[in-house]
Amino acid sequence: MLVAALGLTYLGVALLYAASPTTGAAPMLGTAKWSRLGGVVALVMGLGGSTGAGSVETGILIWLSTGMASGSLLVIAGPLVDRFVPTTGFLAFGGALLGLFL
Repeated sequence: MLVAALGLTYLGVALLYAASPTTGAAPMLGTAKWSRLGGVVALVMGLGGSTGAGSVETGILIWLSTGMASGSLLVIAGPLVDRFVPTTGFLAFGGALLGLFL
């Protein structure tokens, strides 16, 4: 369940990052409204998965550190945003799906 939570957290941050008007990237779910909504839903599901895997305090710390690392990675890869965000978002979605079955 923790692998799914990590993938969902990254996917949520990536959706919110791509929907931001300052990045210059096209939103991943069509419009910025749907990308923001999908990002928030993915973040909430990631938080639920990380807190459900163990103690609540540890889950929140894992979720926050994953969110910070995801945001940092996306900001550093800013010049490659059109290629990097969809590719890593697809990989995170695959990891989240795979994590549900582990």
